[in-house]
Amino acid sequence: MTPNELAALRTEFALIGHDLAALEQRAATVTSATAEQLLRDVLPIFGRTSAIQNPYIDLRPRLPGEEPRLVPEGFEDVYGPSNDFHRRAEGVVDRCHRALGWRR
Repeated sequence: MTPNELAALRTEFALIGHDLAALEQRAATVTSATAEQLLRDVLPIFGRTSAIQNPYIDLRPRLPGEEPRLVPEGFEDVYGPSNDFHRRAEGVVDRCHRALGWRR
């Protein structure tokens, strides 16, 4: 990962973190009247974090006898924070579901 790519990644992480913090703040006081809009607002977080991970994830099936693939350089810089964002966004979704009386 080049220094420019890493800087862009850190900028995107900061933006996602800022947006997610605002969503978490709204989730703290979510009601059944506001839950549906909050669910619509939190869904793009999942797409944004997945878009960050996609260049680093090789989803091709391994062929018989193929050696395990190496983890690309920079993967750890991306995977840990984006998984944290996913968990935090799932927390917002859970609060909305509870406000709506939905159960998992």
